[in-house]
Amino acid sequence: MQPREFHIWDFPEDRVRILFKQHYEFINKAIIYFGNRNNLGKYLGISPAHIYNWTKYNLYISLKDIKLIVRELKLDWLDIEREIYSYKGVSTSSPITNPKLPIKESPDLFSVITHILCDGSVNRNGIPAYTNTSKTLIDNFDNKLKSVFGEFKQSTYFGGGINKNVYQYRPPKIIIDLLESFYNINFYKRKEIPSIIFDLPREFSVAVVRAFADDEGCVDLNRRISFTQKDKEILSFLQKLLKDKLQFYQITEIKNKDNCHLFYIMAPEIEKYQKEIGFVHPEKKDRLRRIVYDRLNGFRTGQHNQPGKTREKLLNLLNDNVLSTYDMMKEININKSNLNLQIKSLENAGLVVKTKKIGQTIFWTRRK
Repeated sequence: MQPREFHIWDFPEDRVRILFKQHYEFINKAIIYFGNRNNLGKYLGISPAHIYNWTKYNLYISLKDIKLIVRELKLDWLDIEREIYSYKGVSTSSPITNPKLPIKESPDLFSVITHILCDGSVNRNGIPAYTNTSKTLIDNFDNKLKSVFGEFKQSTYFGGGINKNVYQYRPPKIIIDLLESFYNINFYKRKEIPSIIFDLPREFSVAVVRAFADDEGCVDLNRRISFTQKDKEILSFLQKLLKDKLQFYQITEIKNKDNCHLFYIMAPEIEKYQKEIGFVHPEKKDRLRRIVYDRLNGFRTGQHNQPGKTREKLLNLLNDNVLSTYDMMKEININKSNLNLQIKSLENAGLVVKTKKIGQTIFWTRRK
């Protein structure tokens, strides 16, 4: 199936308001055709004063009214689309200016949908937000939105309230209105990747998996890639996408852990994952690179046979530093299970303490 294009006439007419480059000219052409504002108002079912305000205050016109005018005046829709300066929703949310029209079905568009489903949220009023600790992912989300829809003014916040140490990014509500209309989905009621993705080119599936892993994935110290979600159904969908569209077969069954569901891509396919999908998240990207490098270079560790030296190295590392378990693994070439044993032993002895936890990652330092 070829990717589709969504033209302005495909947009939900009850949710979209439009401002033209030559706004007055468009309205005046309709007034001249009908003879006066009164007649145009009767045709559209609105007051003449409303039409007057369109021109005097350069107000946005509803897509519903534009469709009626275009149909009656027999105007060319492609010409109309090219003349659009911006569009917005019915609320006071930010407009999309210099819009990308038509909106093209693309990997970036499906990446946007996936980010909204993972670390994003949409409240009952359709107001969207995307929250992440990584500024790189916030910027990536912003770039993809603008590459699909056009320019707009977003709001980005850092910290505050329950969202300490994270960024929150808020795009215009009209983007949610359009996506829900195009794919007949509801972000507030249900997490759902449009099933049409199985009929689209392979790169669409790659974009979905990458976006999902950037938000909800992890490269663990056993050289696996995990995918975690509270919603088991969407995790099953992702697993099917990996198997059927991307031909990954070293995948575990979905397991339950800490009130969530997860599955793993196992170590034998980790090089394939790096080559064909990868990460945007800088820390996950670097972790994957290091693990693949170790595998390709036959990395083996014998540190577990020297517990005394390992304890000494760990204490020296943590003397004036705060490090994650992965940071320590990189420094002293020890595998996950043996490192955890050593850290637990040092913690029980009162020599090291946990300082913080970000996601599933624990950070440690030496007790002073």
